[in-house]
Amino acid sequence: MTNEQYLDTQNKVLLVGAAVEQLNLDGMLEAIAQAEAFAPILDPTLYCDGMEPMHMIKRLAESMQAVQVRQRELRRVVEQRRRRTAAQGAGL
Repeated sequence: MTNEQYLDTQNKVLLVGAAVEQLNLDGMLEAIAQAEAFAPILDPTLYCDGMEPMHMIKRLAESMQAVQVRQRELRRVVEQRRRRTAAQGAGL
């Protein structure tokens, strides 16, 4: 991997992380949990037809929660470093 490819990939990872951080995955997973609880009773046919894709989406959303955690950790580290650098620049 060249330096240019690395930087391009890094920038894309950061963009994806920032986008994922904004998602309400907890709310989405709660909605899926409700669908899993009630859909088999309310509309068994629809539930059976949509069950497999819904479970795949659920697993993807659960995986994306880990991205949210890492993105928040990264943001905290960057902010701490900025504050430290600003304090050093101000002679504090």
